[in-house]
Amino acid sequence: MKFLLFCHLCFLGGIWATLRSSIIRESVRNSPKPNITFGVILPRSLLITVTRSYGKRLGESFQAFTDSKQLKYTFKDYYRISTPPVANMSLNPSPTEILNTLCNIVVKRDVVAILYFTNSEIYGSNAASVQYLLQLTTYMGIPVIAWNADNIGVEQRVSGSRILQLAPSMEHQAAAMLSILKRYLWHQFSIVTTLIGGHDDFVRAVRDIVLESTEFKFNILDIFVLKGKTRDEIRTELESLKNSDARVILLYVTKDEGSNIMGAANDLGITGKNYMWIATQSAVGSGIVNYAPSDFPIGML
Repeated sequence: MKFLLFCHLCFLGGIWATLRSSIIRESVRNSPKPNITFGVILPRSLLITVTRSYGKRLGESFQAFTDSKQLKYTFKDYYRISTPPVANMSLNPSPTEILNTLCNIVVKRDVVAILYFTNSEIYGSNAASVQYLLQLTTYMGIPVIAWNADNIGVEQRVSGSRILQLAPSMEHQAAAMLSILKRYLWHQFSIVTTLIGGHDDFVRAVRDIVLESTEFKFNILDIFVLKGKTRDEIRTELESLKNSDARVILLYVTKDEGSNIMGAANDLGITGKNYMWIATQSAVGSGIVNYAPSDFPIGML
């Protein structure tokens, strides 16, 4: 009898809680809702078709987010989502352009979050600009949801950082490369990189995985940070690699740098069947029309 009474009271309590929740939600719907504003920073393009494509996709996403009945976001009952202000910046903005964008658009409109997207085929050249932008947003306490695959090596470990990076991280690519080595039982390898943005992060990511690997022992023979610009200068720097025992090389460079490096490596005879070069995405670039440079040897990963 007590058990039945307990269940009955729980049932009544559940009804009361449901009715009370409905009443509160209805009262909130009828009351003025505070605004929530998301800001969007997009790359500036001289092509009108690209600009219109950005605007159309942004409008469709905003409408689907706010009007769709399939998206059950309860916070929409308490807040009104405003049309997002859009800021355009060049792919390699100056510090002044970044400051003007943040001060004149972001801060003035009380933006509470920034969605930062780039779809650039230029790798590493604007790393300093991206770093400066993300650091400023961190100091201002503005959360950032970022997709910038062209700068996956940009340092994200800023104190108090509120950056959510959605693009494949440096750690992901390093783990994928080392998984290939593990698959074919290649224990020894060397790293070749340049002063491309994030090269230190790439080396650190590889080292972290090597240190954490207990079942399979890796051995980093050498780390070459090339500073030469011409093919002859690079060939001179790669002489040490030729004289080493390295037969597997991990490459983190830009597309133009990769073409010169692999051309110099081919001149030295270290791209034949006894060598395996494994490159990151930055060496090939992004986009459907992109292809590997002709200097890249057959069989290169």
